[in-house]
Amino acid sequence: MVRKQGGCQFNWRSEIIWHQSESLASPRPLGRSDVRRVIEAELKSKGVRFAEPDEAPEYSIVAAILMGDSAPASELQSIVQLYPALRSVSQTLERGTLLVAISYPGSEQLLWRGAVQVFLLEGFSRDEGKSRLEAAVRSLFARVPLH
Repeated sequence: MVRKQGGCQFNWRSEIIWHQSESLASPRPLGRSDVRRVIEAELKSKGVRFAEPDEAPEYSIVAAILMGDSAPASELQSIVQLYPALRSVSQTLERGTLLVAISYPGSEQLLWRGAVQVFLLEGFSRDEGKSRLEAAVRSLFARVPLH
């Protein structure tokens, strides 16, 4: 699907979608910009480039973070098209899910999509959170077919 020759170009289709359950009262140690930086670093390590504003990207990427119970279907279905696969996610067990999809720019047809789920631990430091996020992103993108 994705060719590595010369570093294929990606762009972000939209801001990262973030849904945090009301049951998670504690503030999150990491935010959208942290997730975006970790995703970009992992893809760049695989030879991907992120297009400059004046460049036409070959692929678009979109991501969503779900913390706690699952987000409303309408929020995810139109962007990541993964909601039906999330119906079994527990409504009470505190989990965090990162969803990522890759498409051609402007296309609704997905070329690749993936998800990784982790348990959310209360009271972990920013460094521990970043380390866990990096491991989850590395695991998720290990399955992206970059040739």
